[in-house]
Amino acid sequence: MPNDPHRIAARLGIDLPDMPRGGTIRAAQVVATPERPGLALMVDTPDMGEILLFGVVRSVDGPDGPVTATSRNGRALAYFEREQTAFVLVNATGSPLALRAGAETLRHRFN
Repeated sequence: MPNDPHRIAARLGIDLPDMPRGGTIRAAQVVATPERPGLALMVDTPDMGEILLFGVVRSVDGPDGPVTATSRNGRALAYFEREQTAFVLVNATGSPLALRAGAETLRHRFN
């Protein structure tokens, strides 16, 4: 991929987790937020299909947040915080429970 998502994330100050075995980043896009840019990644996963992973630097430095999952408008959502970055995962076809498990896997895959 010509635009390496990990290099883009590093320039934005976002610490990305390593993708699980079989997970492939298909596309990356810098996204404007009210306070600072974030990074949206389309990720193909072997167990959940296609998910969106969005990361943005938090405005408040606080403790790491646990994974929380819910659903909205038919989509599963999971979010967590690690060090200076907040993450949101979105899956249009999966369950919140499955996405929560996937988010927990990512949460433990940081260098």
